[in-house]
Amino acid sequence: MALTQSHSHAPSFPILKIKIPRAKRSFPPSDPHSLTSHAVTQFSPSASTSWLTTSPIAAFPHSLSQFLVFLLQDMSSEPQSSSTPVGVSRVEELFVNVDDNLNEEDECDLEASEPLLDTTTKDAEVENPFQVFKKPRRSKVWDDFLEPELINKQWKVRCKYCNQPLSILKSKSTSHLKRHIDGCIKKSRFLKQQQALNFLPSESSTDTDQYGFVSALHDGKVDMLKMREAIAHWITMHEHPFSIVEEEGFNLMIKRGMPQWTSVSRVTIRSDSFKVYEFEKLKLKALLKKVDRIGLTTDLWKSKPQKIEYMVLTAHFVDLDWKLQKRVLKFVHLPPPRKGANIADCILKCLKEWEIEDKVFTISVDNASANDSCIKILNDNFATNGRFLCNGKLFHVRCCAYILNIMVQHGLQQVQDIIEKVHDTVDFLNASDARLKRFGELASQYNVQDRKLILECKTRWNSTYDMLDCAIKFRKVFPRYALHDHSYNYCPDDDEWEKIEKLLEILKVFKATTNIISGSEYPTANLFLGEVQRIKVLLDVKSESLDDFVKSMVANMKERFTKYWGECNLLMAIGTVMDPRLKMRAVEIAFPKMFPSDLVRENIGKAKYIIYQIFEEYLRIYSSTCNVEESGECAFPINAHGGDVTSSGLSELLQDVFSGETSNRV
Repeated sequence: MALTQSHSHAPSFPILKIKIPRAKRSFPPSDPHSLTSHAVTQFSPSASTSWLTTSPIAAFPHSLSQFLVFLLQDMSSEPQSSSTPVGVSRVEELFVNVDDNLNEEDECDLEASEPLLDTTTKDAEVENPFQVFKKPRRSKVWDDFLEPELINKQWKVRCKYCNQPLSILKSKSTSHLKRHIDGCIKKSRFLKQQQALNFLPSESSTDTDQYGFVSALHDGKVDMLKMREAIAHWITMHEHPFSIVEEEGFNLMIKRGMPQWTSVSRVTIRSDSFKVYEFEKLKLKALLKKVDRIGLTTDLWKSKPQKIEYMVLTAHFVDLDWKLQKRVLKFVHLPPPRKGANIADCILKCLKEWEIEDKVFTISVDNASANDSCIKILNDNFATNGRFLCNGKLFHVRCCAYILNIMVQHGLQQVQDIIEKVHDTVDFLNASDARLKRFGELASQYNVQDRKLILECKTRWNSTYDMLDCAIKFRKVFPRYALHDHSYNYCPDDDEWEKIEKLLEILKVFKATTNIISGSEYPTANLFLGEVQRIKVLLDVKSESLDDFVKSMVANMKERFTKYWGECNLLMAIGTVMDPRLKMRAVEIAFPKMFPSDLVRENIGKAKYIIYQIFEEYLRIYSSTCNVEESGECAFPINAHGGDVTSSGLSELLQDVFSGETSNRV
C-alpha cells in the first residue's frame, strides 16, 4: 500500500488511487454499505482497468473506511489464487502512488477539484447570507426587497421600487432597510397609483408592451383587482357580453392557469367596465386640455335590426409629442327628426361635456343636406369665441372619400345591368357546395388558381370593384359551367365582359386613391391635391376616348367632380404647401390641370393669400412663446402615405415639382 501527500495548498490528506476493473461496475454505489459487494464481485480477469480517484480518507464515510481496512487485511493474509485479478500480484498494486502516475492535466484537474473539499478556503472573505439566515426571515420589510446578490464581494439586497442596493449587516438588523422603504419616493408613487380607484386602471390600452398591463401574479398570489381590470378591457375591446364571466368554461379556463381565481358576477364586471370608461375619460380630458386645435369628423349610421340611427363624433389632433391621435368622443343615438338643428345641438352638447368648444378648428362631414344647415349653425356659434382661423373659411370640410364614392356610383349606373348579372352569378354559385365544387373542377381545367368568388356589398362601391375584379378571372369558366347546369341563366356575354374590363381600368385608380386618403394612422392633408389631380387627369383623358361606353360613363363622373371640386379647395392647397417636398410649386403645377385656364391665376392667388393669413394669425397668437428652429433635411419619406409611391398622385406631383414640368400629363 502506497500513501502519498497531495501538493495542493489545501490541508494535506492522504489520497488513494484505486485500480478497479471496469466491467459491470457502477461506482460509487448509492449505498456506501454495499461497497464491499461491489469491490469483491466486480473483479474479472478479462476486464480492462480504469482509474478512479477517491476522496481523502478523512472525508470517507465510516463504513467505507472500515471496508478498506478489512480489504487490506483479507488480501494480505490470503495467498495469490486463481481468483486474484490478472496483473494484481500484491495488495500494494491495488494502491498506486498518485505522484508517480499523474500527468500535467491530472495535476491541474486535481488542484482544481481539491478546494471543493475544503470548507475553510482562505479566499472566502465574505459570508453567504443564505448560510446566515438559518431561520426564516419574518420581517415584512423583506417583502419590498429582491433576493440577496453578491456585489463587490459583499452581499446586498435591492429595493423593488428604486433598485437601490443596500448592504446586509452582520447583526442581521433591518432598521436601515425599513428607513429606506419609508422614504422611498418611487414606492409612494406606486402606492398612490394603486389606490387611485377601487381597482387598478392601466396606464395605456391593449397588448402587453402596448397596453401596460401589470401582471396579476405577485409572490404566487393572484391580484383579483388587476384581473377584473383586464377582463373589463377584454370585454370592451372584443364586445363580449358581461355574462361571459359567469360561464362555466370561462371560469375553468382561468382557474386552470390560476388556481386562486375567484369567480365574479356580470354585475361586478359591468361596474368595473364603467370604472374603466370613467378613468379613461378623465385621462382624455386631461390630454385635450393640453391640445390647442382639434379637428372633428361626424357621420350617421342606421342600424337595420334596431331600425334606429346613431351618430359618432371623432376628434383628430396632434399631441405634445407631435403624434397624430384619433379619439371617439361620442357615439349616441340620434332620435328623429334628424334635421340640421338636432345634429348641431348634439355636437355642441358633446363639445361642452369635453370642454373643447373653443378648440375646434375644422369639421368634416358628408354632403347630406342636413349637414349643410348643421355647419351653418355651428359656424355662427363658434364665430363668437374669436378662435376661428381665417374667419371660418377652413371650418367646413367635405369628405373627400364620400365625393369619390358619389362619382363612382354615378359612373356605375351605365353598367348596372351587367353588375347585377355578375352579382346573381356569384350568389347562385355560393348557394350550393355542389355547384362550387363543380365550378372549381372546371376552373382547374383552365389553370385558374383562385377558387373563391367574392360577393359585393351594394352600399360600398369598392366591394363592387373587388367582385368584378375577381369574377373576370373566371370569364371563360362561366360559359363552360352554363353547359353543365341549365338552371344557371346569369352568364355575361363577351361584350359585357369587355365593358367590365374597361370599367375596372378606371375603378382601379379610384380604389387606390380612396385607400390612400382614407388612412387614419398617418397625415393625409398633403396627399389630397395630388390624388384629386390624378383623378381629374384620368377623367379628362378618358372623356376623349373613341369608345362611346367609356365616354358616357366618364361624363357622369366629371359632372360630379365639377360640382364638388370645381371651386378652389383651400385646405388641399394648404396641406400641399406645408409639405416641404412640394411647397407652392406643387400648387402652381396642379391647378392648371384641375381648373379652367381663366380661373387658374385667381385660384393660385387665393391659395397664397390664405397661407399668408394663417401665418399672420399664428404669429399673433404664438409670438410670445414661439421658438423658431432651423431644421436640416426633410424627415418625410416619399411614400409617407404608406402606399405604393410608383402609383399615386403624390408621386406624379413630386416628379412634376422636381422636373419643373408645368404642362398637363397625358
